[in-house]
Formats: sequence, C-alpha cells, structure tokens
Amino acid sequence: MTIGVEHGKQLTLSAARGGFWGLLAALLAKSSPLAHCPRSLSGNCTTRFIGVYYRRRAKLAVKNKKTLTAAVSVMVISALFLSSCSLPTVETQPTGVPKPEPVKSDYLVGAYYWVSWDTKEVLTHFMDWNDSMFEPLLGKYDSTNTEVVNWHIKWAVEHGISFFAVQFYETQLKAGFMRAEFLPYIKFAFIAPVELGVDEDESRIVNQIDWMSLYFQNPCYLRIENRPVVFMLIRYNSDQSKVDENEKANLLEKIRKAKSYHGFLATRPFLVGVYSINSGDWNLTIPELSQEFDAVTLYNAGLAGGEAPYDTMVSAYTSLWSQWSDAARELSVPIIPSAIPGFDDTLSYEHKTRDWIVSRTGASPSKFEQMLEGVKHYADGRLKMLLITAWNEFAEGSVIEPTKDNGFSYLNVIRDMFTERPSAGYPPDIIPSNNQ
Repeated sequence: MTIGVEHGKQLTLSAARGGFWGLLAALLAKSSPLAHCPRSLSGNCTTRFIGVYYRRRAKLAVKNKKTLTAAVSVMVISALFLSSCSLPTVETQPTGVPKPEPVKSDYLVGAYYWVSWDTKEVLTHFMDWNDSMFEPLLGKYDSTNTEVVNWHIKWAVEHGISFFAVQFYETQLKAGFMRAEFLPYIKFAFIAPVELGVDEDESRIVNQIDWMSLYFQNPCYLRIENRPVVFMLIRYNSDQSKVDENEKANLLEKIRKAKSYHGFLATRPFLVGVYSINSGDWNLTIPELSQEFDAVTLYNAGLAGGEAPYDTMVSAYTSLWSQWSDAARELSVPIIPSAIPGFDDTLSYEHKTRDWIVSRTGASPSKFEQMLEGVKHYADGRLKMLLITAWNEFAEGSVIEPTKDNGFSYLNVIRDMFTERPSAGYPPDIIPSNNQ
C-alpha cells in the first residue's frame, strides 16, 4: 500500500504486517524529521527514552485492546515527540574528492566497515594504528574524517561494493560517516553493538534495535524485502565443541525477543546472524538458532584449513560454504557467503592487545580471487548477496581498502568478477594528489 512520496521515495507498508496501526503510525511519522532528512540523527538520551516509551505504550495499548481513543492518543503523542523533539541534523561536509562513478553489478556485495580507527579524541572505543598490518593509501587516518569516508565510498562503488556493514558506534558515526557528502552513493546497515550471547542482558539486546531504529528511515539504509537490515554477532560456548541445552534455550529466548521488535512504523528488521567460528564448521553452529534469523553468515574463520598458509584457507572457505549451503537449504535459511583477503594479527599479539595469534601467510590478490570464485556460487538465489571481511580490519590483516602494499589490487579483483564493464571503460583508480 503506497501512502505517499517523500523526496521521490515511496513509503510503502504491508497491510498484513502493520494493519491500521502501522498505517496510522506512518501517516503521523510523515511529519517527522526522520522522514525528510537523509542524515537526521537521534537526539539526546531523554528524547530517546520518551520516544521509545511511547512507542511501546502504543503497542501495549493495541495488544490489550484499549479503547480506540486511548490508543490513538498514545500514537499521536509518540509522533509528536518524534517530530518535535529537536532531532539534530548533521550538515554535509563539502568535499574536494572527485564525484563517484558507480558501476553496475548483479550481486549485492558488501564489506564490513570499521569506524573506529584513531578516534580516541571522540570516544574511548578506538582501534590503534600501531596494530595495523598495512598502511592505507590515505595514510593512518582518523575514521571521523569525512574526506576519508568520501574516498572510501568513491572507491567502493567504483569497484562493485554496494553497501557497508558498519559498527554502530554512534558518536563516531555522527562525527564522520553520516556527514559524508557521498553517503547517498552507497547503502549501509548496522552491526549491532551488543552481541547475542549468554552473558548479555536481554534488555540490552532488544533495546539496541530501538536505539538503531531512528536511522532506519534514512534513504541510504540497506533494506531487504523493505525491511531494514541489522547484522547481529553470535557468541557462545568458548570452546564451541558443544552447546548445552540451557545455553541454547537462553540464546533462543533472546533472539525471539529481538525478533518481536516492530518499531514505530511496524517494521521488523531483517536480522542477519553473524557467526564467528574459528574453523567455520557448520556443525559448530546452532541450527535452531540459525532458523530464527532471516539469513546467516560468517564474520571470519581464522583457522579454516589449519593455521597456515593462506592457500589452505582458500580451499577451506570453498568447502565450508558448500557445507553451509547444504545445511542451510535443509533448514530453509538463506546464507550470505563471505570471503576474506587474509588474516594476520601478529602485531596485536606482540603489542599484547590480544592474547592469541593467527598468521595466514602468503595471502595475495590472486589467491583472494580464487576464494571469491569458489564461494560466489553459494550465494542465495533470491538475495544474491556476498560479504567481504573486511574493508579495513587492519589489525587482523583483513583489508581490501587500497594500501601502500597492495594498491587497488583487491578491489580490482572484486570489480572484475562482479561488475559490468562500462562502454567507456572502468573509472580510473585515483588517489588524493598529496598521496601520490
């Protein structure tokens, strides 16, 4: 049901999902800054609390079949708070970066993207360049620098990267990523900051979706089946040899609560479960848990095929995604295959940033090409979606961003494999003049 057009974008609701209340909420929300400003960001904590409180009161009123007047009143109050609570907008920062020239692809290729490099002045949650295995072509940057983000977006869309799966570190996002002039050229989706784990508080897992939902109406936010995509990391049983029934029940209860969230516009997120299993073995996943997600994927499998070299990791990734494809098909769960350009956290280990080390030696763009060729065939036929780990995970040597060591080699592999060559040829690989 199409109920309006804002800035050329249709606002569509499923009558089956939202019904009368979804329609009413959408009509009221049309006056909200969230419906008008691509870069509208959330307000202060008090504003958030009030908005979340009244959204939940509205849902409770409907559930308990309160009077029409009472329920409508709560919805109106909620809309007024969301539309008049001084939600700040972030001004676009003008850029000197040349305009992106996106290339076409039949695949939806994404990359995990970290917004916390050298941002200690913004937040204590930051990644230190001392642990980096490579040096980026842009130099050792601060992730909140909008010029850096603009270059990243330009390079990504010119090489077949359609979206970034981004850390939801809101202070850093507001300082940099969301202010980038080129943001409309790419889609983004959030990686939930609170992982699905036995030790995590249930309310934190659920409430973070409310926290993120203020961004879901951004036209740049990635949607599948008109639902905002949220990636949720899954953590359990450290040795992963066996998950006991209590632990399984705990995780299932939490993910079901998270799934029950529909938000102010009656929109249930498209939840992607992200496993992080050293070997990548499907048998170490939890099938019942996987079925609760709309799709599942893998962040990395650092020990796939053994400890070294990278060559064995290449063949192991192809095998593991074949295994995941068969298993997921039986469960009717779509998978999103992933590939990784390398893995080496030697410096982090030497600097005692972490107490373990995995060094997959001999990684190269040509071997990464072999891995991509092996895993792309397992992309779900409906989603046609793949993930790269990662754009800029420098501390683990998992990097496709242009570096002084490899230039654009990794991005060119992705471009040549997944995109359609324009009649005038691909855009040239250019870098800032002061980096040449």
